[in-house]
Amino acid sequence: MDIGLGSGMDRAQAAKKIPEKQEVPIVFLSSRTEREIVDRTEAITSYGYIVKRAGEIILLAAMRMAFRLHEERRKVVESEKRYRDMFESNPHPIWVYRLQDLNSLAVNDAAVHQNGYSKNELLSMKISDIRPSEDLGRLAENVRNVKPGLDDAGRWRHRKKNGEVIDVRIISHTIDWAGQASEAVLALRN
Repeated sequence: MDIGLGSGMDRAQAAKKIPEKQEVPIVFLSSRTEREIVDRTEAITSYGYIVKRAGEIILLAAMRMAFRLHEERRKVVESEKRYRDMFESNPHPIWVYRLQDLNSLAVNDAAVHQNGYSKNELLSMKISDIRPSEDLGRLAENVRNVKPGLDDAGRWRHRKKNGEVIDVRIISHTIDWAGQASEAVLALRN
């Protein structure tokens, strides 16, 4: 796409709108090399910026690279969707919580169903919020002693939204969740 800056919607604005309709790789082609023009295109999901006088070989190489990058991006998006779907549709209740403050970072549909809270409610809670008060000391001790890897933490009690206390078996694994030391927890009802 030539970045030409005529009147009305310029090519950078158009390039922002194109992915809303169809996912295609966009490479900007321009004779303009001013920093403000180049910086403006960097804010757009593009696959390159080529100066027109770079020549046919550079243009063809950039186009091939754009198509390869686009295909790899598509594969990453598909992979992320598969894993998100696998998490969300897992028949077992799963939580991800941050070790530092026990805040919930992710919950699946089975956790919502088992505990009676909405997804937004669970995500606004700490894992300690679903534990009976008499179990909080044990929970704090357990979290202080979390070690990397898999942990079968045994039997615990969860308090559902309706106040019912249920017995669950907790199996967890430490993970890095978006750069945060966290734990993924499977809560199997006994």
